[in-house]
Amino acid sequence: MAEVKVKVQPPDADPVEIENRIIELCHQFPHGITDQVIQNEMPHIEAQQRAVAINRLLSMMTNALGLNSAIVSRKSLNPPRVSWIS
Repeated sequence: MAEVKVKVQPPDADPVEIENRIIELCHQFPHGITDQVIQNEMPHIEAQQRAVAINRLLSMMTNALGLNSAIVSRKSLNPPRVSWIS
């Protein structure tokens, strides 16, 4: 009979808890954090969970600052100009 291997994973962490911990790390390291810092502080969190949390935080910041509408309106009103300086 074939041997069956079962991968045991820790229970999924609450996404809000992950986001809050990332925010705490940002305050702790005001010059920026790397994925390695997050991995060291939260080794039980999978890469997919980290990515989702970071993307949600970036989305919330973008929306809070009104950057989406500012970027869209600026692009539509001011098409990019290219000029060459010799």
